[in-house]
Amino acid sequence: MAIEAALIQHSLPLLRGRSIERILAEEAGKGRSTFISQEPVSVTPPCRSLRNMGENHVPEPNVSHDYQSFRIWMSPGYEFDWVRSERFIKELLAVKGPVLFEIYGNEAGIQLQFGVSRADVDAVQVAFTAEHSTCQLTRANTCRFRNHLTQSSHFAFRDYYPVSVYHENLTCSSEFRYTPLEALLCALGRLPEDTTGFYQCIMQPATGVWHENVAVLYDLHYLHSSYREGNAPRYGMQLPSSELHMQAQRMERKAHPDKPMFAAALRIGVVSDTPISAAMMQSLCSFTGLFQHGSRALAYLSERDYSLSTDSQCRMLELGAVHRHGFIVNSQELAGLVHLFDSKVVAEHRLPIEFNTTLSPDPGELSEGVVIGMARSNGEDVPVCIASQLRERSVHLIGVSGSGKTSVMVNMALQDAGAGQGVVFIDPHGDAVRDILARLSEQELERTIWFDPGDPDYVPLWNPLALGAGANAHRLADDLLSSIERVSTAWGDRLAHILRNGLLGLIQAKPDATLSDLYDLIRKDSPEAKRLRTLIVNNATDETVRNFWKVDFLKDYQKGDLAAPKHKLHKLISSQPVFCQSECRINLPTIMNEGRILLVDLSSVGAETRKHLGSFMLTQVMIAALARSKVPYTERKPFGVFLDEAHLFVGPETIEDMIAQTRKYRIRLTLAHQYLKQFGRAAQIDALSTVGSTLIGRIDRNDAGYFAKDLSVHGITADNLVGLKKYHMVARLDTCVCTLKTRPLPEPVHTDLRGIIQDSYRKYYTPAKRRRQAGNGSSSAKSADEEFFYDEF
Repeated sequence: MAIEAALIQHSLPLLRGRSIERILAEEAGKGRSTFISQEPVSVTPPCRSLRNMGENHVPEPNVSHDYQSFRIWMSPGYEFDWVRSERFIKELLAVKGPVLFEIYGNEAGIQLQFGVSRADVDAVQVAFTAEHSTCQLTRANTCRFRNHLTQSSHFAFRDYYPVSVYHENLTCSSEFRYTPLEALLCALGRLPEDTTGFYQCIMQPATGVWHENVAVLYDLHYLHSSYREGNAPRYGMQLPSSELHMQAQRMERKAHPDKPMFAAALRIGVVSDTPISAAMMQSLCSFTGLFQHGSRALAYLSERDYSLSTDSQCRMLELGAVHRHGFIVNSQELAGLVHLFDSKVVAEHRLPIEFNTTLSPDPGELSEGVVIGMARSNGEDVPVCIASQLRERSVHLIGVSGSGKTSVMVNMALQDAGAGQGVVFIDPHGDAVRDILARLSEQELERTIWFDPGDPDYVPLWNPLALGAGANAHRLADDLLSSIERVSTAWGDRLAHILRNGLLGLIQAKPDATLSDLYDLIRKDSPEAKRLRTLIVNNATDETVRNFWKVDFLKDYQKGDLAAPKHKLHKLISSQPVFCQSECRINLPTIMNEGRILLVDLSSVGAETRKHLGSFMLTQVMIAALARSKVPYTERKPFGVFLDEAHLFVGPETIEDMIAQTRKYRIRLTLAHQYLKQFGRAAQIDALSTVGSTLIGRIDRNDAGYFAKDLSVHGITADNLVGLKKYHMVARLDTCVCTLKTRPLPEPVHTDLRGIIQDSYRKYYTPAKRRRQAGNGSSSAKSADEEFFYDEF
């Protein structure tokens, strides 16, 4: 008995070693087996507790025939983040069935998508939105890969699996600095259009005690190393402490309690209309060399190793089914196989991947109002609109010449006109207002006024000194003075004092006063000057103004003091007959309140006169707007004011006040220019940031840096703004940000505009010859010829 006991004792290490080997051999087959089932199987391999040595639990096959495909839309500014990627994987523990992650494409386009069973749609969408907030999922009704799969005559694939036992580590995110999928994407982007490459990772939460089994397997491997065949000791020998430490680290990395286990299957392949070369497959699969499992490269089975018919293999690829169990990975390892990559990868390699260019969280927020362009949202062109209320907080367009600013404004003005709303469009170049005129309907033309102060044969009947009903004389005088100051040099307080009192006196005492009267007023010794001073002293309502012209002007100003204002005014009125006539048929309050359309073409006058005329016209708009203060807000008709090259007409000192005032009176101000420096000082530039909407075309790097400070939270960089293509813009509409492409102008309705313009000449102009006759003998212009007939009123 003693001998038998000794033999048993001596054999125990060997028996234990053999038992451990059997367990290891059985577990080694899980995820590594090359057996191909004729029917689909579960992604998760069978599992039993190695502590209790119970029966293997074989999961039921879960082949979803009601897969719903969701296309993944990455944002242009998406930044790759391993932490977010793993968090998304962890949140997939809520799903019941397998989830299919696919990348497929060729040189014509690359797409990413998920395949999800109907019951798991909500869970996947919530997890994706939470971790990738700037990206979107949309239902994919068609799939180019699957269409190609059913029609092609050739396909090949590799089904990858680890050679080592599942308790070993797969290379994970801690070893990667960048996405390991970069080489795959480059290879896909080089495939010809008649070939489609694909990458499939089928994943599912692993049911079973996999964490526990990983720990047991490490213990068994430790014991196995102590019980070696042929020289097994009676007592187990402890491994060196350094090796024990490394094993403990590997076990902790694999079976960390905060890293849930998943089963995964990995396939990479090609579908083509022509024979598939080995080199093509090799280039597509080269990135798999980045993944090691237990320090060993991944192995694979090809389509030739599958004992399935060609139709069955196609069906397997189409459904995302598996005919052999997947391998076990934790969430961190799986994130290396399933993740979104940095958007910079797309730019660096010029990959044919379409971004979700709409950055707004909900493109539906931008679907009402005036259309400013089209955004590419989830593969479809959707209109981007500025809501009516938002427009009342003003719109700012900036971009270099040719970026599409004017096209946006013309389209906006046409939509306003089509809606029956009033519009004034001040154009220093003339092309934009002609584009508008050519596209107005006959009904809209009936309420359209064409303003061209440079026509040599006709003079528009418009007077910048005309004070409409309810308007404020002091405001009109101050604004006109500011307009003159903006385009003047050597401006001083004495000059401003004379002109302000002159403007106020004439506006109060002479209802038909003109700028020519102002020139006559300061010709100190002329009979006309004396007559006008007497008129002001007797009729002006402001006592200070009366005293200035009664006492101060005669006492404090010598003839030489008046040279500067006379020179400025003479230069102005001598170049433009419109400043020498008193009638004002082009009446801004009427235009505003009756919803008429005023198109101002300033291309035919000189640069300085253009600035004066635009500023004076804008002053009249503001005075008419302020006169609506007694009208209830809801009864104030919306009115659009469009200023191309706005810096020519809006001074740096008035921009902030103008933006604030127009909002109160339902004036929809739209400003366009090329560079921020055109508005001068930083304080005035900052005032532009208070507008409700900003549309940015291609701009220079200085301006791009300014805007990028606020847009960076939406993934927009200075490089993005500098590199915008022609007719592409970044739009900030209140809190929503999107990129858009401007819309082309509609086809013209009228090709010959001369007849339309002549109609305005008939109603709102007087012939220049009559104007000269009416003004003969005096520098001051009188009203239009009494015989000139018009039937507008």
